[in-house]
Amino acid sequence: MTSISSSIIKTTLLTLLSFTSLYCFYKSHHLKKKSPSISQNPNPKTNKIFYISQTGTSKTLANRLLELFNLNANHFNFDIVDIKDYEPEDLLKETLVLFVVSTWDDGMCPQTCRFFENWLNESAEDFRVGSLILSQCRFGVFGVGSKGYGESYNAVGKEFAKRLRALGAREILGLGEGDVDSGDLEQVFEVWSEKLVRVLKGGGEGNEVVGDGGGLGYKIIGSHSGVKICRWTKSQLRGRGGCYKHSFYGIESHRCMEATPSLACANKCVFCWRHHTNPVAKSWQWKMDDPLEIVNAAIDQHTKMIKQMKGVPGVKAESLLEGMSPRHCALSLVGEPIMYPEINTLVDELHSRRISTFLVTNAQFPEKIRMLKPITQDSLKALQEKDQRTVYRLTLVKGWNTEDVDAYANLFDIGKPDFIEIKGVTYCGSSATSKLTMENVPWHSDVKSFSEAIATKSNGVYEVACEHVHSCCVLLAKSDKFKVDGQWHTWIDYEKFHNLVASGKPFNSKDYMAATPSWAVYGAEEGGFDPEQLRYKKERHHHKKETVDRVGE
Repeated sequence: MTSISSSIIKTTLLTLLSFTSLYCFYKSHHLKKKSPSISQNPNPKTNKIFYISQTGTSKTLANRLLELFNLNANHFNFDIVDIKDYEPEDLLKETLVLFVVSTWDDGMCPQTCRFFENWLNESAEDFRVGSLILSQCRFGVFGVGSKGYGESYNAVGKEFAKRLRALGAREILGLGEGDVDSGDLEQVFEVWSEKLVRVLKGGGEGNEVVGDGGGLGYKIIGSHSGVKICRWTKSQLRGRGGCYKHSFYGIESHRCMEATPSLACANKCVFCWRHHTNPVAKSWQWKMDDPLEIVNAAIDQHTKMIKQMKGVPGVKAESLLEGMSPRHCALSLVGEPIMYPEINTLVDELHSRRISTFLVTNAQFPEKIRMLKPITQDSLKALQEKDQRTVYRLTLVKGWNTEDVDAYANLFDIGKPDFIEIKGVTYCGSSATSKLTMENVPWHSDVKSFSEAIATKSNGVYEVACEHVHSCCVLLAKSDKFKVDGQWHTWIDYEKFHNLVASGKPFNSKDYMAATPSWAVYGAEEGGFDPEQLRYKKERHHHKKETVDRVGE
């Protein structure tokens, strides 16, 4: 989660209190209208069902879907369109589109859709177009093909979904796939169609996808929770490096599950990477799902997403097997997880499975923080009295807070956290909800300068301990507590921590700290990149300087 956050790692017992949210609150206008529910009804004026058909099968299925929607006329209003009669640029005006597409001739689409397909492919691959041009559009795809073609089975449907996600469209239901040779095509399509209707009505199936523009997206759980795997999970599965949490604390990215029990948030931060499409409220207003069901579904959906990485070039069999059993859970993503009324039960359930929890909160609910167990804090001043590892996370936004060294130094002095994470904001494209541009994104050198200035202001209390250049992130740590005989101990012995929790006896952060590897230490030649992983650089066809050190998590 790139918003500034205050987190309490309960298994790792790391508490991240985020001040950028509070700081930027006074510098931005927040929308006050609350969203009534997680699901929203589609715009009835612009809904379309597209079909791409060679022999008429997809056209027939599209008409059956239209008939189903007509039975629910109070909810939906769709037009059916042959893709060959549609101008691709008009897709930018749509809010809900459905595709029934056929794969023909060894993985190719029918000739009638080549123009649309070329536009989609070229737009997704052109960096000048941007990854948010379809951010107002939701979509679903059902692919029709023959398994006799092997790996090219339903290739067109898969490619369409991939390209639409890359352009920012949100996938409301996972790709449906029908085999024309199986004899059950109509039954499979009927199941997918009925599930689609339930999703659009707000029923939620627990497996619909909210696209994130980068391959595998969110899996919605029940009525208010979600889970996804991030690009760092996929990166470490391929042996290409983990995120800054791996460098700073020893969290293995390929064994980390990202989840949230609350997709709703209490803020509309100016730097939010989700562009304020989720519900907003300052108290719980929705039906509450059972915490055990959320945990079970999250692990199940996470495992399924990991399995989808099987066969991806570079994915290591050993890492894939490890990824099937998550050891860590980052309770963050979009939303405010601490608002979920049964958050303690949910965390206990994860702990009972020896899955560490990293809970991210904006620190606006001190009464909720006070209720968290096993141990936590209830205000900034109380932080210094706690035995847990406590962390402030600060996101630097050029032009907003990069000049406020003294002000932040004063805030840090109030709570005296063990660690301070300082990270450059990630630019996720322009939107109606944020006026940030690439000019607001600091270079890694800017983050380092700010961090060193904070360390100097602390008069030796904090030193710059670690960095992760690729995430544009630096870690400050209390030298008297985590620097032993000249060596940093910012990592966590997770097995020891779980044993301490199970014992029920009091313990403190020193009881489960572990030595930081040399490659993660500030100033190391590796820049926080694990040398056991292999660096991989994509070919870029635009100015490389724009990407150096500005790549966020």
